[in-house]
Amino acid sequence: MTIDEELESLAQPGGVAARTTEGRMARRITARDLMATFFAYYWRNRLDIEVPGTFLVALMGDFEVAAANTRATLRRLERDDLLVTRRSGRNRFFRTGPLARTRAEPGVHRILNFGLSDHWAGCWTVVAFSIPEDQSRIRMALRDSLRLEGFAPYYDGVWIAPGDLRETAILKADVRGVAQLSAHLVEDASFMVRGRHPIESWDLEGINAAYSVLRDEAVGLAQEFEGGLLSPAAALSRRTLLLTKYRRLVPLDPGLPLALMPAGWLRREARDAVAGVFDALGPLAVFRIEQLLEGIQDGWADRVRSAARLSLDELAAFVPDADPV
Repeated sequence: MTIDEELESLAQPGGVAARTTEGRMARRITARDLMATFFAYYWRNRLDIEVPGTFLVALMGDFEVAAANTRATLRRLERDDLLVTRRSGRNRFFRTGPLARTRAEPGVHRILNFGLSDHWAGCWTVVAFSIPEDQSRIRMALRDSLRLEGFAPYYDGVWIAPGDLRETAILKADVRGVAQLSAHLVEDASFMVRGRHPIESWDLEGINAAYSVLRDEAVGLAQEFEGGLLSPAAALSRRTLLLTKYRRLVPLDPGLPLALMPAGWLRREARDAVAGVFDALGPLAVFRIEQLLEGIQDGWADRVRSAARLSLDELAAFVPDADPV
């Protein structure tokens, strides 16, 4: 996995091995995925939240991640400048790196706010590129990168996304070392189509099926909570896993207004169900955080406690702080 793919993992789900809706959603959730959810989503890429490795090892233990696996994941993230460290005595503290925050935050903001607005500017970004056959790995990486930003393959070498994502497409090309790519903004009213309509570029049936599964999982989790069947540790882990699955699914949705989507599109129902149980489990999850932080009164611990109390909508509205001086 390249450094850029690691950077994207802090904001986006997926990976080069999962290329279909079903494949992306079935992909095993790893320690890296969980770290991304905590640093980029729970803690919103804040540069003033730095946590000791001992706390992260204990936290990952609730997900049955071995201490050695957690430490190895932290080393890899530090090696690629995704996390930065500070040593204090025998403890090493970790926080989001400035480069990772800069690259990850737009995607995090988009995912957390997805579905809250039904607005569309009425335009498409059309991207065309040409990559030599002997650079198949670069072609594959660019395709995955575009898909994670909301693009879908329209025709061979032509990808499309709603809205103005020209700068995003050019940035992805620059990062991948793609020399032949152009990005065009096309008004929907002037889009003349013979044959395939742009919306058909997305796996609409698969995406809506995934929304249905996620909604049902959220509803079932809410019922377990209401029945008093969840421990604090289970509340924290199940809440986190649900958010991880949600952030994995959102980039696959074209994000067009519901009026333009197929009848029965479950985007809003799924988000409402996820947000409802995420918020309901909050106090119990915070209690588990308090257990893990028992006796610790340092500033970083207070910020972790505070962040754990935020609802999904509060996380969406949160504006990350400026770099600490």
